[in-house]
Amino acid sequence: MKAIIPTRLCAAILVAHAGIAGAATLEERITILEERVGTPAEGNTQIEFGGFIKADTMISKYSDGEIAGGSVGRDFMVPSTIPVGGDASSAEVDFSAKQSRFWLKSATMTSAGLVKGHIEIDFQTNDIGDERISNSYAPRIRQAYLSWDKWLFGQTWSTFFNVSALPETLDFVGSSGTIFERQPQIRYTHGGLMLSLENPSTTLYGGTQNPYDDNAMPDIVARYNVTGDWGNMSLSAMGRELAYQDTIGGVDQDESEYGYGVSFAGRLMLGERDDIRFQANYGNAMGRYFVLNAFRAGQIEANGDIELAIEELRKSSGMKAAKKAGRTAADGVVATKVAEDGSYAVVVEVNSETDFVARDDGFLAFVDKVANKAFADKQDDVAALMAGELEEAREALVQKIGENISVRRVSVLSADSGVVDTYVHSNNRIAVLVALKGGDAELARDVAMHVAAVNQ
Repeated sequence: MKAIIPTRLCAAILVAHAGIAGAATLEERITILEERVGTPAEGNTQIEFGGFIKADTMISKYSDGEIAGGSVGRDFMVPSTIPVGGDASSAEVDFSAKQSRFWLKSATMTSAGLVKGHIEIDFQTNDIGDERISNSYAPRIRQAYLSWDKWLFGQTWSTFFNVSALPETLDFVGSSGTIFERQPQIRYTHGGLMLSLENPSTTLYGGTQNPYDDNAMPDIVARYNVTGDWGNMSLSAMGRELAYQDTIGGVDQDESEYGYGVSFAGRLMLGERDDIRFQANYGNAMGRYFVLNAFRAGQIEANGDIELAIEELRKSSGMKAAKKAGRTAADGVVATKVAEDGSYAVVVEVNSETDFVARDDGFLAFVDKVANKAFADKQDDVAALMAGELEEAREALVQKIGENISVRRVSVLSADSGVVDTYVHSNNRIAVLVALKGGDAELARDVAMHVAAVNQ
């Protein structure tokens, strides 16, 4: 039996340090400190430990109710914990040091190469004492993994998550739209390519458990990184199984569905200390990969089927749009589009319930989309024009704005041996198309203007 002999022992304390002042986030500063360990001689093990003490003071005040006592919303900004439907709360003050952190790292040179180990804990978990006396908190594992050559085994940040894109905010987790996930995995890295099999878990609305642990397949993640002095960018793709076994409506169910997610993220350097961080995320099964499981990945339907979150949202949008369809939409705008050669033009009328919405940028963008589609297809039938993507866009806009929106009329005017032009009055409520045989576009526009004037 061979004894493990530490050949180097050092402590790293995360305070202001000249060598890491330019690193923007806490995670990156820790990484820089951890990487300052040399390579041990063969047969030796090198040990390094470090961490930091973090003290937080938080003052919370809510305009629409009291947050539940002991809620995670008193530690982080979690949208689902924000109270609604009550009276304004008084200010609530919290002091905490439970985000303090400790890590231990090893590096052992073997005949097969360098084997590294890393374990990291903090105390951001349920208390084991209370605020009357001890304010004690149990330690929890944040990261625990071994790495060898191009392989990593254990728990660390998901390969789907580009940690460098995490915004630097006073709130540790950051905005609710960011990817934020650590979990056990097996990862292979070659150059900029990363491939991993990661721990599966299913979060669904409508069930009796959260999460379900009935998956037969791991989450599969691929990511490619591009780095340079200018910063870094990454493109990630994730495929996962959503599965559950439960009794729904008195019937035993064993269901599964497959979904995906993609993420484009990175950090662009602006000098030594400033940078731009970004994430663009999309998918139908993102669920728990979003910060603190901001929403679940799907819905268990009444018949036991799994409806992926994005499909459930579309269905909900359609139901909300249907409910508002009976409300009068008497306001709105008109829009026109004319062919460059003056051979034809279209006019569309899109209605809203109020003048306020008729001036909304999202509404006007939808009107422009309707006009462009009608122009491209030379379509004057509203039902045919709205079939498919335009109807989905209308329903999504109804859900977002909260008013009934309808495409009322569309018309196409052609000039086989002449010219067509249009005039739209400044209030965007009157539009005229004129076709001339003989004359030119300027004359057609003048005639259209006069027609509009006498119809105000």
